Amino acid sequence: MDPLIVIGGGIAGVTCAKLFSIDQPNHRVILVSASSVVKTIANLKTLGRSIDMFDVIEQNANALKSSNLEVMMNKKVIRLDSNQHRIQLDDGQWL
Repeated sequence: MDPLIVIGGGIAGVTCAKLFSIDQPNHRVILVSASSVVKTIANLKTLGRSIDMFDVIEQNANALKSSNLEVMMNKKVIRLDSNQHRIQLDDGQWL
């Protein structure tokens, strides 16, 4: 099975990769971030039925790693091959 590749180390990308890796523990997940840090949520407080308050913090890749979640830092996506369902990184590597 091909891995799920999430591009972007912001809150949306990190949350997507983290929750998918928890929900699908046997599926490989790769998070690609152009930055040396990823943004995560801390101090989550529910204020109402649809209102939450939280802080955004920057962390290194070690904060996210799990058995099925790989984090690739300082990598930029330079090409998307939609026919082959793969991407190329700025170091030439294809995923």
